Amino acid sequence: MPTNLPAEARAKLAEYSAARTLEEKIEKLEEAIGLIPDHKGTEKLRRQLRRRLAELRRELEERRQRRSG
Repeated sequence: MPTNLPAEARAKLAEYSAARTLEEKIEKLEEAIGLIPDHKGTEKLRRQLRRRLAELRRELEERRQRRSG
């Protein structure tokens, strides 16, 4: 099924791709996930993006722990 993403969601995904820092990537990805409609055609995309968000958060937490400890 096609995803039929709104223009705002596509723009946020482009900003996510262009983001440099981990914090910026997390912020843009959260915004993009919020803009993607929730229906059968976007289930796989939403799942992939949520998984990537979890990986980025885990990586950020690991970096913070390495710096402090």
